This record gives sequence, structure tokens and C-alpha cells, in this order.
Amino acid sequence: MSNDAMQAALPQIGILLALLNPFSKANVKTATRQLLVALVFYVIGWVTMYYSLHISYILTLLLAVPTAGFLMRIFIFFHDCGHGSFFPSSHLAGCNARAASGPPSARCHDHFLYFLAAASSAS
Repeated sequence: MSNDAMQAALPQIGILLALLNPFSKANVKTATRQLLVALVFYVIGWVTMYYSLHISYILTLLLAVPTAGFLMRIFIFFHDCGHGSFFPSSHLAGCNARAASGPPSARCHDHFLYFLAAASSAS
């Protein structure tokens, strides 16, 4: 396939930007709903895994797969909060990132920010 044929097959950047524009801004309502759903199903997964231990270890391991998926989704939310792209407010994103990461990680995150600020002011 030649370069001209490949360029013709690609959509124009203006069309792509118009299609993706509604998704370029954070939406508090949607973000909160997605976070709450992920947290609720994560907790349900943990509780179900705990009670399934009395039935079968294999069942518990099978339940661990979707529970781990919700943990990964919560981590993605935490990561997006760190970049400020999950919530439009940086204060709300920071509070949410600390709550999602738990107390030890929040302290580590604050400690990292302290050293980052000290390093940038020293140079």
C-alpha cells in the first residue's frame, strides 16, 4: 500500500476532533457515578470472595478475576486524578486520589510531592 493510499484511508483530523470533543472535558456527575459503581462492585467482590472461601477455593479464585478488574479500574481513576483529568476541579481530584489510594499511599504521595517541590525550588 502506498503512502498516498494510506493517507486517503485515514480520517481527517477535523472530523476526529469534532467526534472526540464531547469527551475532552471532565464531567463530575459521570465521574462520580463511575467511581461509586467501581467501588461498590469491588467491595461486593471482596465480601463474596470471603464467604466463598467456605465453599471452594477454586470459586474464590474465579471471583478474584472480576474483583481484580474493579481494582484495576479504581487504580485507573486514581491515576487520572493524579493527572487532573478525571474531575474538572483539582481540589476534588486531589481529595479523590487520596481517598482512593488509602492512608499509606496518600502519605507516600504527599511525601513525594514535598520532595518534588523542594527539588524544583532548589534549581
